Amino acid sequence: GLAHSDKDARVLLHVEPLQPLRPPAASRPDSWLRVLHLNPATYFASVLSEAHAVVLCGGTMQPFEDLRQQLFTNLPPGRLRTAAYGHIVPPERVAPVIFSRGPRGSPLSFSFGSRGAPALMDELGELLLALAATVPDGLVVFVPSFQYEAQLVARWEATGL
Repeated sequence: GLAHSDKDARVLLHVEPLQPLRPPAASRPDSWLRVLHLNPATYFASVLSEAHAVVLCGGTMQPFEDLRQQLFTNLPPGRLRTAAYGHIVPPERVAPVIFSRGPRGSPLSFSFGSRGAPALMDELGELLLALAATVPDGLVVFVPSFQYEAQLVARWEATGL
């Protein structure tokens, strides 16, 4: 973690203002500290040196050449084997769609600073409900993080959406 070079990571600290009516221990519940690792090779090198085999599986690793340059820089030639398989859903069943506005006409802007706004989360929930009612066999929705997914679900559960 923090023992590596400063060019390999960044430390972010967000401190919420004190809430005067809350007890001291709970006065800053939304404050956080995060360490962002910017150079995955620094942390992955020990995995490669100690493991007999490493298998990476995922659906978003293309183009693989970028990943190879980031994670496998010191691997001898011929030691890396790759396999790629086509998409399991036929192209005629995939319809990537971008919505700039929600059902109420509100702009859908999911910048880091605005995506936690309750009105925006509600607008997204209503949009997904409308789509789910018209799209047969379900939807696949991508969000930027598990944390944001949990935030959305908590909001929708709390509001009955």
